[in-house]
Amino acid sequence: LANAVSQGVPLWDALSDMKLVATFPIAAQQGIDRFQSMISQLQAMQSAPSGSLTDLIRQLISTIDYMGFIDRTQPTPEEAQARKDSVEEVINTIAEFENDGKGQDKPGLSGFLEEVSLAGKEFASPKEKQQPTNRVTLMTYHSAKGLEFPVVYMVGMEEGILPHRRSLAENYDDVEEERRLCYVGITRAQDELTLSLPLSRKKWGKQRETFVSRILYELTGQAENPIRLRAIQAARKEILRGG
Repeated sequence: LANAVSQGVPLWDALSDMKLVATFPIAAQQGIDRFQSMISQLQAMQSAPSGSLTDLIRQLISTIDYMGFIDRTQPTPEEAQARKDSVEEVINTIAEFENDGKGQDKPGLSGFLEEVSLAGKEFASPKEKQQPTNRVTLMTYHSAKGLEFPVVYMVGMEEGILPHRRSLAENYDDVEEERRLCYVGITRAQDELTLSLPLSRKKWGKQRETFVSRILYELTGQAENPIRLRAIQAARKEILRGG
């Protein structure tokens, strides 16, 4: 890096200087070689006519084993999973950016970052802040405790969200807290309550079928139905497998 700065050249060009690289320890040379190979592979993917930004970012995450890095550096499995969920949401957002055709004028990573930047500015604008309070409020079940609303929509009533994936991974029967959270959501409604879930959801940029929450089966008296039980068990296996 110091050499690149002193010569006023990009870091990539400095790493391609074989005479300079030869002065480094063997381990460093091998690391530089792997880094160059990875970047070259990603550049080829980016320039390919059929390549997509979603696939490119997925490949990058896999190549550098970013999920493994999260597991190694986070103090608890819960915090690690929260960070993985954030990464997944980024991938889903990129996929939506491409599928909606927003990247036609300015495709690639720069176009996506520009779109995100503009969306952020619009969200935080003074005009947005001056809108009337008679509007939709998004919140978690925990933050809704003690509050009531005339109309409540509970979305994401599916295995892996309510009950959450973490509760399924820890213990098959450890969903009691998830049931309590569902009760909190239901009792926030004063007049109208709507429970919903999508038929499919994007996971890592790909559309995947969802599984109806066991809590909905319990609410409708179908939890003991053998067919429902098999469906719940199959859903748990699929979710824990990362499908």
